[in-house]
Amino acid sequence: MAVLWTTVSLFAFSSGLQTGLIYVQQRSGTLSRWWGARAFSIYNFITLAPWAAFLLFYVTLQFEQHPQLPWPSLWLQVIGGILVVSGTCLSVWVATLFGPARLNGLRHFTGATDEGRIKSGPFRWIDNPMYTGYFLILLGIALWQNSLYDLVIALESLLLLNGVQARIENSGLSRGRKSTTK
Repeated sequence: MAVLWTTVSLFAFSSGLQTGLIYVQQRSGTLSRWWGARAFSIYNFITLAPWAAFLLFYVTLQFEQHPQLPWPSLWLQVIGGILVVSGTCLSVWVATLFGPARLNGLRHFTGATDEGRIKSGPFRWIDNPMYTGYFLILLGIALWQNSLYDLVIALESLLLLNGVQARIENSGLSRGRKSTTK
């Protein structure tokens, strides 16, 4: 149980830290003023370290006994596998559209925010397909493993990434920015 709460806490901390830094950078460019040309690299180090710790604990969590979901079924395991594959494909598609630098938030540190929102690919149907992909992967793992612990983390992902972080990230794009097609 301790690994679950550590994992949940690390996810909340990682998402909160990343969201807070993006918010500060979008509003006032504070990180660029503090760290100059190295701001993006420092931001990546600061935010990727807790995400790496979360991932380590999440993998460790998979080796612990989990309380089971109240509705075990082979069909749910199959649906879980389909969700994992779908979420992975969606995330890879977005990563291909964005490229590594933009995927990690480069647009918040350069004048790239005036390029606007991408309206092609999965962005035609979903506002934040990367975070939706993560949610599908985590929900798929929960169903596949029949794990209440993994379901908690999937719902945390939906709440924090799709509900909070995406809104902060997209606020810089929605303030008078033009749409672009890529």
